Amino acid sequence: MANTKKRNLLLATLVVALACAVFVNWYYTRPPADEPANGNAPATTVNGNKQVNLGDAHYVGGQTDEEEAVAANASAEYFAAAKLRRQKAQEKAKETLNKVIADSKSNQSSIESANKALAELAAVIKKEADIENLIAAKLVGDCVVILNGENVEVIVQGGKLNDQSVLQVKDICVNQTKLLSSAVTVVEQK
Repeated sequence: MANTKKRNLLLATLVVALACAVFVNWYYTRPPADEPANGNAPATTVNGNKQVNLGDAHYVGGQTDEEEAVAANASAEYFAAAKLRRQKAQEKAKETLNKVIADSKSNQSSIESANKALAELAAVIKKEADIENLIAAKLVGDCVVILNGENVEVIVQGGKLNDQSVLQVKDICVNQTKLLSSAVTVVEQK
C-alpha cells in the first residue's frame, strides 16, 4: 500500500509538472493582447508599425518597403520640382511677352512678334502636357518633357525604361511633334 501511495504521489507530481510546463509554454508564445488570435505564427513588429510573421520570406539585397517609399518620394519630389521650375520659366516668358504687348511704346511689329511668340509658347505648353500624359499612361510612371525648338528631351522615372519603352516614348514624341526620332532624347531619372 505504501508503494501505491508513492506511485500515486509521483504520478500526481508529474501531472502538475506537465501542467506547469504547458502553462509556461503558452504564456511565452501567446500572441500580444492587441492582436486577434488567428492561428498564424506569432507576429512581431519590424520597422516601426509594420507587422510581419516570423518565418516569412524576404528578398535579400533588395530595398525594404521603407527604402522604396523614400526613393518613390524623392522621385516624386524631383518631378514636381522640375515641372514647377518649367512652369515658372514659362510664366516669366508669358509675363515678358504680355508686357511688350501692353506697352504703349511698342511698335506694331514688336506687338505682332510678341503675340506670335505667346501663341507658340501656349502650343509648346500644351504639347508638353499631352506628351507627358501619353508617356505616363504607357509607362505607368512620371516624366517631364522639355521641347527645345527642334529637340525633345524626356526624363522618365527610374526603373521604367527598357528598349521597348524607349521606342514607345520616341514614337509618342514623333507623333505629337512631327520631329524626327533622332531629335528625341530619352533619359532615365536616377
